[in-house]
Amino acid sequence: MTDPTDELEIQTFASVWDAIADTPAEAANLKLRSELMHQIAAIVTEIRRVRCADQRPRSR
Repeated sequence: MTDPTDELEIQTFASVWDAIADTPAEAANLKLRSELMHQIAAIVTEIRRVRCADQRPRSR
């Protein structure tokens, strides 16, 4: 009986986007969209932090 892993080809990629995209242009698009989502998440996190700080009772 043969081992099914003997037939697998190991590939390496620069990023997960390169691995899942069909074309280099699609990989670049996915990378940019991912970067944009990270920036949006950072902005939302900062806004939430500021709003939470503004709602704390102030000591007199």
